[in-house]
Amino acid sequence: MTVEFKMGFPPVGMNARLLTVNFVAKLLESPYIEIARFDPDGILIKAETQNELVSAFNHAIKTIGEEFNKKLENGEIQDFFMHINDRGTFQKLTGQTVAKGARFCETLAKVLQRVNLTWNELQKLGHMYIIEKPQEIILGGQELALPMEILHERYEAKYEFLKGRGGRKIKFRGSYAWLYVLLSGFALGYGGFYGNEILQVYLSENLLTEENLSILKILVAQGSVMDIITTLRTPPRPKIPYLLYVTCKVLRMLREKGLINEFLKGKAVLEMDRIMVGRAVSLVEKMVLDLTSLLEKLNRIEEKVGYRGRSLLSWISNKARKTIDLLRWGGPGYNAYAKLMMELYSVLQGSGDPLNLCYYALREVAEFEAAELEKRSSFQANVYLRREADTIRNLLEALIFV
Repeated sequence: MTVEFKMGFPPVGMNARLLTVNFVAKLLESPYIEIARFDPDGILIKAETQNELVSAFNHAIKTIGEEFNKKLENGEIQDFFMHINDRGTFQKLTGQTVAKGARFCETLAKVLQRVNLTWNELQKLGHMYIIEKPQEIILGGQELALPMEILHERYEAKYEFLKGRGGRKIKFRGSYAWLYVLLSGFALGYGGFYGNEILQVYLSENLLTEENLSILKILVAQGSVMDIITTLRTPPRPKIPYLLYVTCKVLRMLREKGLINEFLKGKAVLEMDRIMVGRAVSLVEKMVLDLTSLLEKLNRIEEKVGYRGRSLLSWISNKARKTIDLLRWGGPGYNAYAKLMMELYSVLQGSGDPLNLCYYALREVAEFEAAELEKRSSFQANVYLRREADTIRNLLEALIFV
């Protein structure tokens, strides 16, 4: 007998909604369930039995926890200290004392790997309530407060949307099942800790539609797109060079695995948040990456001239990484590299001029690099400049016909 299960989505605008989509993407790896219907209010999940459905949920959460823990152990992501306000929530989840100075991700990985939700607890995923007085948003139940790290958006300020400090305070509570779902979504998209910021990556809701399900597994499979992005150990700033660098890394992986043509059949858009953590948690910057669009254009560039020797993909990736490193560590030439990345991004988006881009790349950036090399060797500087000229000529040819 087939079982149908309705899982609701938190209100539009809540960060919890984005985390829910992350979790559902991983849940759909299970061979025992499928989406019967998807709409803005949530998804209707179908399975053969209750046991298979419960097993699929617990397995997805445990798998995320195991993969998350492996990233931590391998040093692929950096952890941060848990806020004192969140220790109580994790103590209820674990049934154990969470010590002062505990690490958020380390504790989270342990919690996810110990999950054992029941059918009755999962039923609460279909329920959410908004109470006017006092202003509360309740996901499934009032057992637990939601950690600050998953409430960093406008609602995190705890004042009524559009009314600022003139509105009533908003409280958020959730059931055990809802908290496991949201924490799993957080773990899947956690991209590391940089100074006083963390990076969080989210999959877009359009990926749950039938026409995009074929690329969803490529996005969330271990060692695939989300893993590539979240384990770069690269600070997500400045924005444009970072997005180009990410896309180059993803494209290289997809080409090496022979998945690029399959991936480009769908439409993948990702959101990325830079979130400041510490005494308070707040959003620093939100970035949107139209991954499919950039991949398609960069792939065509690489295919067109890559056979001539030097990979244009590597050239773009190296310039983007150089820009990121200059902002992070300092050094001469940052403004030139930053402008080069902005010009390239504009061309790829269809609003820039390839001729202006390549002229700038050769006359400003390449000549600056050659001048730096000339301090050590004139011969090396001349060889480098000729090689850059050839690469930029190939880039211009590729961009004109992309």
